[in-house]
Amino acid sequence: MTTSYGEPALSGKGGASTWGTLSGVAGAIAAVLTVVFLVFPAMKPQPPPTQLGGQITNIQFSGSDPSTSVALFTVNVKLDGFNGKACLLTVSVQNETSWIYQDAQLGTYTPQANEDSAGAQWRVQVPQTAGNYRATFTLRDPNGTQLDQKQSDILTVN
Repeated sequence: MTTSYGEPALSGKGGASTWGTLSGVAGAIAAVLTVVFLVFPAMKPQPPPTQLGGQITNIQFSGSDPSTSVALFTVNVKLDGFNGKACLLTVSVQNETSWIYQDAQLGTYTPQANEDSAGAQWRVQVPQTAGNYRATFTLRDPNGTQLDQKQSDILTVN
């Protein structure tokens, strides 16, 4: 028997051949998708994106050069999901009552993997005026969004 469209009609007795036809169609679709994914690998379903994040894990005062008013700080960071993308480190310096300067760009960390850690020594300009100062380091993603912020211990200038 056929339908008005010229296709064989399905009957209760022909269920086995229907499942065979559906299996064949599913197999053909799988074969086509395999070829497409081999020819165009970018179309292959990708794993979920890595969670983006970053943190300053340690700040260590490393010394100073009084003749140039420079304090040396080692800043360690951990970055997640920014493989090959530069993340900016800035510093602000303040005394007990006010900011001396804010958001001076120190440099960047560029991770070489989706999860990467690094440390670097940075030169931070500090006032020559005697007093207690604190450096606040801010880590920013490639778009400038703040990822983390940490303060150094108090630095005393005599």
